[in-house]
Amino acid sequence: HLSGEDLEIRKRHESPIIKFVDRGQIEGSIRNDISNELIAAIIKRTMQGLMNEWHSSKRDFDLLDRWKATWQALRKMIEVIK
Repeated sequence: HLSGEDLEIRKRHESPIIKFVDRGQIEGSIRNDISNELIAAIIKRTMQGLMNEWHSSKRDFDLLDRWKATWQALRKMIEVIK
């Protein structure tokens, strides 16, 4: 279990992502059959994993390029198909 301080830190870092997801769900561009908290957590954990991979590889790849490709895939998973 996370301590109160750890939970507060997590909420502070996820808050901008949750707001982004909320806005997309309200506008109808992001799926609303999955909670905003879960989508935000998936985005955050994906970012963290990518950064860990980059660091472990001794920065052997372009982080921004890899994030752009990863974000395109994530976007396809969370966006509403019209």
